[in-house]
Amino acid sequence: EALMKSEARLSEAERIALLGNWEWDIANDSVSLSNELYQIFAKKPEEFHPTYESFLNLVHPDDLENVKDSIRKAVRKRKPFDTDFRFIRGDGAVRVMHARGEIVYDLSDTPFLVKGTGQDITDRVRAEEALQESEERYRMLVETMNEGLGMDDETGLLVYANDRLCEMLGYSQEEIIGRPVLSFMDDKNRNIIKEQIERRKQGESESYKLEWTKKDGQKVITLMSPRGIFDANGEYKGSFAVITDVTEKLRLESIAEAVNTMNNISFIFSGIRHEIGNPVNSIKMALSVLKQNIDSYSKETVRQYADRMLSEILRMEYLLKAMKNFNMYETLELMDVNMTAFMDKLLSLAVDDFAKKGIRIETDIPETLWAYADPRALHQVLLNIMTNASDALEGRENPHIKISVLKMADMVDIRVEDNGSGMSEEQQEDLFKPFYTTKSKGTGLGLVITKKMITKMKGLIEVVSEKNRGTIVDLFIPGGISEEA
Repeated sequence: EALMKSEARLSEAERIALLGNWEWDIANDSVSLSNELYQIFAKKPEEFHPTYESFLNLVHPDDLENVKDSIRKAVRKRKPFDTDFRFIRGDGAVRVMHARGEIVYDLSDTPFLVKGTGQDITDRVRAEEALQESEERYRMLVETMNEGLGMDDETGLLVYANDRLCEMLGYSQEEIIGRPVLSFMDDKNRNIIKEQIERRKQGESESYKLEWTKKDGQKVITLMSPRGIFDANGEYKGSFAVITDVTEKLRLESIAEAVNTMNNISFIFSGIRHEIGNPVNSIKMALSVLKQNIDSYSKETVRQYADRMLSEILRMEYLLKAMKNFNMYETLELMDVNMTAFMDKLLSLAVDDFAKKGIRIETDIPETLWAYADPRALHQVLLNIMTNASDALEGRENPHIKISVLKMADMVDIRVEDNGSGMSEEQQEDLFKPFYTTKSKGTGLGLVITKKMITKMKGLIEVVSEKNRGTIVDLFIPGGISEEA
């Protein structure tokens, strides 16, 4: 009974491992196979009577000579053999076997028995081939990608650079590998990368700009997207980074910005001429009429003309105040801002004024979220956006504004949504032009100021609007670090 249990366990083990054993009686040319080998070969014991020749007929023709040669060498060198080969199953499927065997000799030193094991390793071979193909595709991707890829060790020496990085810097791989990363940049950029490496050691991996010095002395500006490399114990072992050449992109952006600046200057002068010229002409005409009729006009009529002139002066004063706001935050004081506390304070000051207009404010603000911004400038920006939303809600049914704050990668998105009058596509194209406004009152500088302050906070503003449906304004600003971190 114990023997039967042992044999049953062995048979089960062979089945799980796709492993069988065999013996070849050379003198009688008879081969015995275990049940598992019959299963592997997809043969039935009552139909297949194996011999050395019939076994060889199962071997794939392209691998037949290798199998024969392995057995011949084993006999000649009196050593076990170990080989892989393809075989054709009874159902026609091509599989792969790993065979191991040894030769048994009689007292006259004549081989009389060959015995061994056979294991179906098809799944493993296919997995290895797939992995090899995947690694080859990855290698080709890395070598042909449009971005540079570099890797350094814990001492700061470059241990890998793909072809694109070599092309960026004008060096061959042999010239780059083994050199310190710091040797490719000036003192200013050395300090930048030293600071970034220290952050990387703490697990941070934010993108940043870095200027490299090429072999010919020219500068190349790159966007670095790094990741730290750590061993199983959490020890820092270096880093790798995707390196994007943004030199040309920044050059084109500078040209576009210069052109845009010139266009805006034109809009500004045109706007100032219009916004100040109109009230000046109005005052001039009122004074001219008064001068001609001062003796005949009643005090009430004179008072009406004075009120009209005072109204025009107040209009110019309002414009000048808006222009002062445009220059108000030339130098920002960026700091880590607790957005939960910031929004609570902002809304506590504004919610009552909006409630008086019948506007409901909804909020979706997480308990702990930090941004890196100037709180004064951000306060002004949000008031501008909320005021615009309030104006767009005038006369609308069930007017409401929803303000939400959420984390998006390394940025914080402050979204202000309203169900107001919305804007057409044509109106949206001119949103950020100085003195452009769709409102009866206003200078057309509010969104210009808003965009300027958001840009100075290294953020951006996006506006999506649909006529008679409402407007969504997204303010993206850099994420901050909690004071507890």
